[in-house]
Amino acid sequence: MGFFTHTPSFTPLMILSRKGLFLLFILLLPSFAIAQQRVIVHKPEVELTLLGLLRPFKPVLTKYIVEIHPGWLIKELFDSSKGVTTILCLDPADSMHLIMSLISYPYQGLDSIKWAASRQFLQTKYGDAGIGIKTLSDQDSITANPKNGILAVYEGLAKLPDHLEYLASVATTQEAILIRVPLSTDEYNDRISYFRKIIEDIKVKK
Repeated sequence: MGFFTHTPSFTPLMILSRKGLFLLFILLLPSFAIAQQRVIVHKPEVELTLLGLLRPFKPVLTKYIVEIHPGWLIKELFDSSKGVTTILCLDPADSMHLIMSLISYPYQGLDSIKWAASRQFLQTKYGDAGIGIKTLSDQDSITANPKNGILAVYEGLAKLPDHLEYLASVATTQEAILIRVPLSTDEYNDRISYFRKIIEDIKVKK
């Protein structure tokens, strides 16, 4: 499949075991144990070989809209004990290949102090684990009128031993979202703008 398939294989539990993936949430969600009690599967609408496509996707279990490739296999998983929703974007030819994950939970009351603390916590914990992280962008409009319901966005790039991970944290008026995209080093330059566009276009459902 070329452009979208050069990602590490995974199992759902690997999403929890990868160092640092959920560090941003620890401040706000002390314990995190997935008990998947609801699963919704969305089948691809087009061939994945049609590169660069984006279409609005309205998850059933979240309060946000995200643009995705209509050729991805999408799984929504809901943990009722924590109110946490996980969206897995997968290669339909091999559902063990993760393209992107989005993990969200309802959250309100974000302010500049909490946002700054969560960013610093993320960066510190990655550093403590020996994982380098580079900030790509850090925007907040917490004190202004949020555009599309987005209060703040942080984007970073983590360097793991065998691959890179593009990470984004998005704070909306309804939810906190952590996005993860595993990338091989040689595909980073070709793919990063595509995924940054996805983050840029996230919006709260009306």
